Amino acid sequence: MRQPIVVGTDLTEASDVALRQAEARSTRDSVPLTVVHATDSGVWGALPESGACAALRERVTARVVALTGRREGSFEVLVVRAAPHLALAVVAEARGALLVVGSHAERGLGHPFLRDVTARVAEQTRNVYVAKSTMAATKASKRVLIALSSALDDTATLDAGLEEARASAATPVVVHSVHMSFLETMAKDLVNGGAYAAQPLGARSQVVRARQQISVELARRGVDAELHVVDGPPESVIIAAALRTEAELIVVGTARAPYPLSHVANAVLKHAPCSVLVVGASARVEATTLQHAAL
Repeated sequence: MRQPIVVGTDLTEASDVALRQAEARSTRDSVPLTVVHATDSGVWGALPESGACAALRERVTARVVALTGRREGSFEVLVVRAAPHLALAVVAEARGALLVVGSHAERGLGHPFLRDVTARVAEQTRNVYVAKSTMAATKASKRVLIALSSALDDTATLDAGLEEARASAATPVVVHSVHMSFLETMAKDLVNGGAYAAQPLGARSQVVRARQQISVELARRGVDAELHVVDGPPESVIIAAALRTEAELIVVGTARAPYPLSHVANAVLKHAPCSVLVVGASARVEATTLQHAAL
């Protein structure tokens, strides 16, 4: 997905991962790079007002140059006085940009920044890329895993995933989960007629049907992709497939049918072994929510 890049940094090692991956995407796609450092107003109030913004901008600029080798002036730095999740969402939406953030997984899943950039920002911006140190960086699998919430109706995720695979010369791996409990399976077969034991398992029939539908769509697009359609909890299926294929990126949507993929996306963001691109969240923040911003 070829968009301008907005990347958030709080000058920690986790956000350094985001800076490196954001710069690499910006160079790959020849798009502008904007680096945002957001400081909550409570923290800002404890800093000397005079020169605080300029000093932070210099620190951020120096860190980007040291990490990426970019020359000063080839990227923009914004220092914003606001809650990080609001500031990042507003800047990304205003510029029609892909927002890149770090996961801060090194500090544990309960770290508040992880909740900000995944749960809050993903609900407020259209596309969010959560950068993690990936297995593929050392194993060079060159696979992009595309997690479809439905066999036919998740075109935004499929489009974005295939574009990511093409841009990085990676093999697309399409994954779709058909998850039914035992009782749901039995009830479906009874409704379809006949005793449960005499009918094909509902989950199995859905797996076959979904595999056929996705295969037809991939063939229509002329795409040669690995395809995995299985029965199981979506988040577990996605993580297991990413580990098995040593994926360098997971692309997942935020649609709510047939399963609450917002929950699935959150689980994937927390437990994925690689970076995650969340596609299709609706924009909900307004620029007016960002006040006292030093832009």
